Amino acid sequence: MQTSWNKTDGPRLNRFVGTAAVLTVFAVIETSTACAWNPPVAIDLNTSSGLRADSQLSIAGETGAYGAVWSSTSDARGDFGIRFSRSTDAGVTWSSPVDLTGLNGEANGRFGDNPNVAAGGSTWLAAWDACDASGNMIDTSRNIYLRRSTDAGQNWSLPQLLNSDFADSSVRNFSPVLESDGFGTWTALWESEIQDPSDSLLKRGISMSRSVDGGVNWSAVQRLEAHTSTTVIMNPCVATNNQGLWMAAWEIQGPNSRIRLVRSTNNGQTWSSPVDLNTGGSPEASPVSYIGQPSIATDGEGRWVILLTSNYDAATDTRGTDRILSVHSSDDGLTWSSSTEVNSNDGLIKQNPHVVWDYNRFVAVWRSPRELEMGVSSNGGASWAPIEAPGDQNDTSGAVVSHPRLIPSLSAGRQAAWLRVAPGATGPDLLTSREPRQTSAEKWALY
Repeated sequence: MQTSWNKTDGPRLNRFVGTAAVLTVFAVIETSTACAWNPPVAIDLNTSSGLRADSQLSIAGETGAYGAVWSSTSDARGDFGIRFSRSTDAGVTWSSPVDLTGLNGEANGRFGDNPNVAAGGSTWLAAWDACDASGNMIDTSRNIYLRRSTDAGQNWSLPQLLNSDFADSSVRNFSPVLESDGFGTWTALWESEIQDPSDSLLKRGISMSRSVDGGVNWSAVQRLEAHTSTTVIMNPCVATNNQGLWMAAWEIQGPNSRIRLVRSTNNGQTWSSPVDLNTGGSPEASPVSYIGQPSIATDGEGRWVILLTSNYDAATDTRGTDRILSVHSSDDGLTWSSSTEVNSNDGLIKQNPHVVWDYNRFVAVWRSPRELEMGVSSNGGASWAPIEAPGDQNDTSGAVVSHPRLIPSLSAGRQAAWLRVAPGATGPDLLTSREPRQTSAEKWALY
């Protein structure tokens, strides 16, 4: 019997073609319903050796094999390492953490920070920023290091330098993000800064490189945001529709807090000039406001959503409380909506949004002071409704959560990971939870 899947905007249509003497074609509609989140599982606990208080977290995976990376001081050398853990049972259990910066005894890429991991089928890439083994956390030269796995995180290559300008000691590179189209093309974006020899000022920008062979080789560095400004330029994010269209966004802080966006229609070879998104009101009139932390996702069918954090109150033109906003596009990013508030307006701080396309809708997670919150949009980001979030929603201990991340449900169930700092702890615990999915099918004979 031959089976094929048709990608649809709603439930998946499965075609079964019989090969008996009397040909019968059946249509099977598979529906998927979320269940309650499982109790959190600790990937790594804050022990006496401890995680650093500002550990970064990234998770990725496909078809039940998941990987998590984070920055840590709990490796044997006592410097800043990059830790990795893997689950092969859809997040039920996780392997003991290993140190990607010294997995095979090598020194390159030590003193690492700001890791990111992404999956493109069985090829996984992990990247982070670091100075070399003879340097330290304030080394003037900082580069992007990369490890590659072709068996979904079981084994990893030696670290390699990703940025082609690694020999230029005047350039510092930070916070890489990775994305794959699933067909061998990868894009990496990161923050970069240079010390301008003309005026000795540090100037920030956004850099990128691409690979068309599964992350083996990388192009020369391109500047998506040139090093022309002393304002803070940070938090890049990138997504693709897997059909040649890529979009990236980042934040610019300074007298003009705003979100910038670029598009590529040729698989990341060339990019448009950056444009400012309409994120609500006129933040230029209120220099104290904050707009940032963008996260981008697409359904692959023309609809795109960017979530962000903003404390700008357009009604009073003043700084308000951090909240989560959404802007959306239904024409592959040619035009964008004005901003929509995603979270309930309860007066509490909301930060660190992460949005994904999940089965047939956009799903987002973000942090509130003591718990995670989630929302869902079934109309392309135009409006949002709250849904159950993982973790202890009745925790009164005073623990603080941060850095929530989602993996879409696929067939195994939605996966979330986040950091939690208990009162009095020197660093966070890294927690994960799975929301299983129940599937059902109905079958009709078509002819």
